[in-house]
Amino acid sequence: MPGNPMSDDARAPATPARTSEVAAPALAGQPSLLRRGSIGKIVLEVALITLGVFLALWVDEWREGAQHRQLAQDALQRFRREFQMNREAVVAVRDKHVASLERIRAYLAADPSTRAGMKYPFSATNPAFLEYTAWDLALATQALDYIEPDLGQSVAHVYAAQRQLDALTQDITLVMYSKGGDPDPLPFTRALAIYFGDCTLAEPRLIKTYDDVLARLDARLGPAK
Repeated sequence: MPGNPMSDDARAPATPARTSEVAAPALAGQPSLLRRGSIGKIVLEVALITLGVFLALWVDEWREGAQHRQLAQDALQRFRREFQMNREAVVAVRDKHVASLERIRAYLAADPSTRAGMKYPFSATNPAFLEYTAWDLALATQALDYIEPDLGQSVAHVYAAQRQLDALTQDITLVMYSKGGDPDPLPFTRALAIYFGDCTLAEPRLIKTYDDVLARLDARLGPAK
C-alpha cells in the first residue's frame, strides 16, 4: 500500500545487494592473476637455474677436453724428441755392426792355414742404448687415450721394433757372460756373427720406422722448435 513504511524498508536493501553482486566477479579475478604471476616467476627461475647448470657442465666439459688435448700434444712432443734421439743412437752404431760382421765372416770363412795368419776379429757389441721414458710417461698419464688411434698405433709400433733390437743385445750379453773365460773363442765369435747379422737386418728397418713416424709427427705437430 502507498505510504506503508514497511514496504519502503523492504525495498531499501536491494541496491547494496546489486552492488556486491557486480563487485564480486572483479574481486574473484584477482587471485587468478596473482597465481599466474607466481607461476611465471617460478618458470623463469627454473629456466635460469637450468641454463646455469647447462653452462657449468659445458664449461667443465670444454675445460676437460682442453686438458686432454694438451696432454696428447705434450705426449706427442716427447715421442718426437725421444725418437729423434733413439734414431741417432741406432745410426751411430749401424756401420760399426756392418764392419764387425764383415770381419768375422771373413775370418770364419778362411781355411785354417789362412786363418792362422789373420788377426783375430775381436769386436765389441756396440749396442744402441734406446730410451722408453716418453712411452712410460704416456702410459702413466693415460695420454694414449687422447691420441688419434692410427697415430698411437704407429708410435707403439716403433717401441715394439726397439724392443726387438734390445732383445738381440740381451741375447748376446747372456752369451758373453756364459762364455766368459772359455779358452776357445770361436763359439762366442760365431754368436757375435749371428748378433751382428741380425742387427744389420733390424737396424735399417728401425731407422725407416723412425723416419715414417717422425714425418707423421711433424705433420701433426708442425716443425720442431
